[in-house]
Amino acid sequence: MTDSTRRNVLKLLAVGLLGTVGRHEGVRQSGNRNQSSRHQKSTETTLNEAPTLALLAPLNIGSTLAGTKVLRIAGVEQGAVNIELAHPSGSQFTARIVARDNLPGAPTPIARTVHYELYLANGGKGSKPTDETQGLAVMALASIVQQNETGTPVLPLGTIRDRWRMTGCAQG
Repeated sequence: MTDSTRRNVLKLLAVGLLGTVGRHEGVRQSGNRNQSSRHQKSTETTLNEAPTLALLAPLNIGSTLAGTKVLRIAGVEQGAVNIELAHPSGSQFTARIVARDNLPGAPTPIARTVHYELYLANGGKGSKPTDETQGLAVMALASIVQQNETGTPVLPLGTIRDRWRMTGCAQG
C-alpha cells in the first residue's frame, strides 16, 4: 500500500473514530500556568480563550479522542495551540495546531484544514515514525477543527516554521 493510500485510509478511520469523542463535566479553566502539582496540570486547562474552545468543541479535558485521552488544552502559546494526550499505554504526546503554510518547501503535516495544520510533537523533530494511535488522534482532532473553523475566528497562530524559528528548533 502506498503512503498516500495508507494516509487516506487512516483519515477515513479517524473520521469514523470521531464518535468516540466524549464530553465530560467539570472542566476547569485556569490562566495560572504555574500549577504546583503535575496532577493539576494534567486535569486543568490553561485556556482562557473562547475562540480556541470554540475551535475544539466538543473536546474537553478528559475527552476520549481516537482511543487517547485529552489531558490538557493550552491556549495560544509560542504561535501554536497544544493539546496534550495520553496514549492507551500511558505515554503522553502533544498534538500541535499551527497556521497553514502554503509556501514552497513547507513540511508536510499529519493533517491540514483550510486555516490550520496539525502536527505530532513526539520529540522526533520530523524523523521519528508516527505511532498509529497518535496519528489517528491527530487526524480525529483535525476533523473537529475542520468542522468548527468556518464558524470561529481564525486564531493568531504562526506556521510550524515560525514556531521552529521562535523556539530554536530545527526540522529533523
